[in-house]
Amino acid sequence: YIINNKYAGQIWVGVTNNLPYMIKQHRQNKVTGFSQKYKLQKLVYLERCSCIHRATWRRYQINSWNRKLKIRLIEQYNPKWKDQYPPMAKFEQLDV
Repeated sequence: YIINNKYAGQIWVGVTNNLPYMIKQHRQNKVTGFSQKYKLQKLVYLERCSCIHRATWRRYQINSWNRKLKIRLIEQYNPKWKDQYPPMAKFEQLDV
């Protein structure tokens, strides 16, 4: 998943097996570090992977890209940088 704070602002790439829970943690500023420092709370991109190894590899791949490529990926999927969490949250549970 990719979160940010505003249109074309700071970008952070993450991986999790419970996306609704992690986004909730980001929104409550409970994830320390870069995302907390820049108040990254808006889910702008997500991918589902069949296993954690594939997800970790994909995160590594995206993180190796320059900023321009990351923005292109987000804009192919989400051209207006709308928060994808509210629609996605309807279908997921936060059982943690």
